[in-house]
Formats: sequence, structure tokens, C-alpha cells
Amino acid sequence: MRIKAPSYFPNWETHSVLHDSEPRRLQMIGAIALQWNFIEDVVDECLQVVLGLVELGTDVTSRINGMDGKTAILHKAIKANKFFNDGEKKLLKTAFDAISEYKKYRDGIIHARVPSPSANVALTAPNRGDAYYIIVATVALELVYQRLELMGDEIVGAYRLLESGSFEEYDLISEGGNVDPLKLRASESFQAALALIQEHQSRRLSLQPLPQFEVTDPSPPASATTQEPQG
Repeated sequence: MRIKAPSYFPNWETHSVLHDSEPRRLQMIGAIALQWNFIEDVVDECLQVVLGLVELGTDVTSRINGMDGKTAILHKAIKANKFFNDGEKKLLKTAFDAISEYKKYRDGIIHARVPSPSANVALTAPNRGDAYYIIVATVALELVYQRLELMGDEIVGAYRLLESGSFEEYDLISEGGNVDPLKLRASESFQAALALIQEHQSRRLSLQPLPQFEVTDPSPPASATTQEPQG
């Protein structure tokens, strides 16, 4: 789906992006962009929960540099959390690991230098001297979007699971004034959050693999294998 390019040299052909491009491809690029915006917002909410932020949540998260920094903090917070068991920590880690992986595809697609309406491979914007090829065939874009759509529900489940540690439901308060962990784990809210992340993570991981480049050192541009999306 994405592979390092030996150099950065987009071979542009004169065309109208709007009128000459396949409408479905433009539709999928737009859908990927908007779905990612939703995921970013939920990640911010997850961060606000683990940092215990209330009124200053957006002021803090909007000043943290990039998604990589945010997911790194979330990984630290999950690892240090004493409430979740190993299985629940693994669910959360898998979700935030996937966000880091999909960010590379999303960035490559949104910043792709698609040279012509018929091109299925494009260069990404160069970063610190390095550029990558990204597959932009419509089938590949559909497969990326499928993952992001499921990721949206999965990360909502992660948010609700993280939020469960701060539940203050009256019927979960023990005589000492603290939340009873056993009652919390058995609560409808906790079980629903756990089921949500499990369901959508399982569905996401069962999707067919993303298309890959046929060669390891493309010189430009590489061909790629693509398959029709299933399900």
C-alpha cells in the first residue's frame, strides 16, 4: 500500500482534477479525509479522559503536537492503569496501534501527488527528504475507508472503556465513598463499552489485506496488486 520511493519526481500530466478524475476515487478520498477528522476528535477525547482534563481539555489536546504524540501518551496511560486487566489493555493497545498505522495511509492519500487520471500509484509529499509511493487505485481507497469506518466505532468503544474508570454512578459507590471496581466491571456501561471495541476490532482485523507493491524497490512508479473489496 505504501513503500519508500528512491526519489521525488512526480510526472505530472495536464488534466482537470474535478472533471477528468474518476468520481468514485474523489468520493473515497473525501470520505477518508472526513472519517479521519472524526477519529482525531475521539482520540482527543480519550486523551482528555486519561489526563483527567475537564474544562481545559481542548486547550491542552490542541497544543500537543500531532497524532503520534497523543497516541504515545495514551499508550503510557494504558500501561500504567491498574484497573484494566491484560486483555482489556491489549484491546486498547491494538486500537491505538492501528491509528498510528492508518495515519501513514491517510497522510499519503490526502497529500498524494496523483499525476494523471489513470494513475493508480502516486508519490506522497516529501518529508525530511524522503518520499513514498502510495496506491491510490479506487479499490485500495475503498479498503482503507472500510478500516477507518470500523476504526471510528472501535475508538468510540475505547473512549467509553477509558471513561469507565471515572464513572460516578450512584449505585456503584461503596460505603467508603469510592467506586467499587467489581461493581464497575459488572456495570452495563462497562460491559457495553467492552463489547463495542471487541466487535469492531474483530471486524476490522478480519478484513482482507490492503494491496501491496509487487516489488521492493520501485523505480518510478511501481505496479501494485489490487483486489475487489469483499463484504
